Amino acid sequence: MNTSRRFWLWVFGWLCFPILACNLPLSVQSEPTPDLFFTTPVPTVTMFSQTLNLPTSTFLPTYTMPPTPTLPPGFDETFDAGLENWKDLYVLTTRAPGGKLSSRIRQSAGVLIFDMQDAETYLYRIHRSVMSPNMVVEAEVSVDGQKDNGFMLVCRVDESLSNWYEARVSGTGAFWILRYDRALKEREKKNPYVQLMSGTVPADVFRVGETNSVRFSCLENRISLQFNGRGEVYSVENGDWRQGTFAGFGVFTYEKLPVTVRFERVRASQP
Repeated sequence: MNTSRRFWLWVFGWLCFPILACNLPLSVQSEPTPDLFFTTPVPTVTMFSQTLNLPTSTFLPTYTMPPTPTLPPGFDETFDAGLENWKDLYVLTTRAPGGKLSSRIRQSAGVLIFDMQDAETYLYRIHRSVMSPNMVVEAEVSVDGQKDNGFMLVCRVDESLSNWYEARVSGTGAFWILRYDRALKEREKKNPYVQLMSGTVPADVFRVGETNSVRFSCLENRISLQFNGRGEVYSVENGDWRQGTFAGFGVFTYEKLPVTVRFERVRASQP
């Protein structure tokens, strides 16, 4: 009996011990869980931000062309300064080899001088001043050398240099009043110069070898030419072309050379 009781007490104690053990307070501090992976601290990097003031444009600064100055109508050229107010030299035709002129154009002491060495050459200078079709062109000019050559005054020149009226005067006093029409050459293969009138100025009016004053006018329907302010006024009624608004002058040569043409003054006005 005693033996059997002790056996069941032992079994009961063995079964109850784990339950009591789990409820006992922990008196020992638990060890921290070991770190199984060793890590190297990564240094902290502070990024600095900076605001860059970039240029608004990487292109070159914009250049604004200055406005082309507007010239008053008419001009009075005495050739004692530059020729900025004149258009580039216009070579209408020449027999110079390869079109390369050997003639020389120069200014000296208030005179524009054409030393012409090229045959069958027609040169023009047109002023930039815009005028009305009613205009008067005047020049003080002399011709030395082979005087069959000479000079021109032109009025009512259009923008494209394809139409105008022309007074052509040789150093001998012979003259021609012409109308130039480029279309006659380009479309019809004709001479672009249409003769309206021709003649010779009397010797007591036109001074051969000296400076002469020549006045060429394009007024309404009448084209007129006068020398030295006296004598006959040579005129023709054929002024239907009125679209041209420029004026100028030029020189011409034929076969015999050389010739020197001197312009002391050229002016244009509106009556």
